[in-house]
Amino acid sequence: MSEPIWGIPPDFKDEHQDFYLLGTDNAPDVWHLPKNSWNKIWAKFRGQGETIAILDTGCTSHKHLPSFKASKSFISRESVLDGNAHGTHCAGTALGRDGIGVAPEASLIVGKVLSNSGSGSSTGIAQGIEWAIDEGATIISMSLGGGSPHEPTRKAIQRANDKGILVCASAGNEGQRLPRNTIGFPGRYLESYCSGSADRQGKISSFSSAGREMDGVTPGSSIVSCSNTNPNGYKTMSGTSMSCPFAAGLFAVIRSGMAMAGAVRLGGINDWRPWLTQFFMDQGPVGHDPTWGLGIPDYTKIVAYLAQDEIKWV
Repeated sequence: MSEPIWGIPPDFKDEHQDFYLLGTDNAPDVWHLPKNSWNKIWAKFRGQGETIAILDTGCTSHKHLPSFKASKSFISRESVLDGNAHGTHCAGTALGRDGIGVAPEASLIVGKVLSNSGSGSSTGIAQGIEWAIDEGATIISMSLGGGSPHEPTRKAIQRANDKGILVCASAGNEGQRLPRNTIGFPGRYLESYCSGSADRQGKISSFSSAGREMDGVTPGSSIVSCSNTNPNGYKTMSGTSMSCPFAAGLFAVIRSGMAMAGAVRLGGINDWRPWLTQFFMDQGPVGHDPTWGLGIPDYTKIVAYLAQDEIKWV
């Protein structure tokens, strides 16, 4: 059997570029980071001490991104620089500075596991996960996928879990075709956090895949983030590719809050799923469902949780 080739989820959408206004710091005001909630979180918790690995099409330096803590290309004859714009956008969503990203004080590791054309070998992706583990990643974000399983990749994700590292993976952009399961791999592995996408009205994004492995839903429609291809430095993109790094950034912020409070930080996905049942707000049918998973982040609860003098394991 030939090795599966994975890549940017199909039906990936690139929206118009004029959906935002520049803020006073010359950065976009973005719908998915509402200031009434996020300013309260960022006042204290900004992903400090966390290291997010973006395994994607690489990344190019940007005024809202930190320098790379480590970087490596797993694509033959291509440097780690992003010739696609997908990886740079994902990095900005996870940890961009100045209101662009969710965890602005986290460190950035960049692994180029997808080519500039947006595809990569499953072996290279598995190697990228192993490398990110060894380089000290605490959270791994993978906005990529395919329709066939690859056991070495699953084992690499399992090793990350064993090391206390959370792996976030996009669900895919095949839409709702229930009862058919449209989630791609590696999001379909139970060893990863499977990320679905919501739009600015709080509805499930039309492209967001569904299946029993869905864990939760975060913003993924019309997400403004860093661009290395647009002259203004920003790009608006839609997909579970966008919701995945958002989730990775959110979990980095939560982990940083736990560390600052002297609590034991949550590690792999089996640590996080009980937490999600309490701090994600149920949507759709009662309880876990294939479209929403456990729901969407309940920012009111999360803010209250992080504001405690002593954060305890729940």
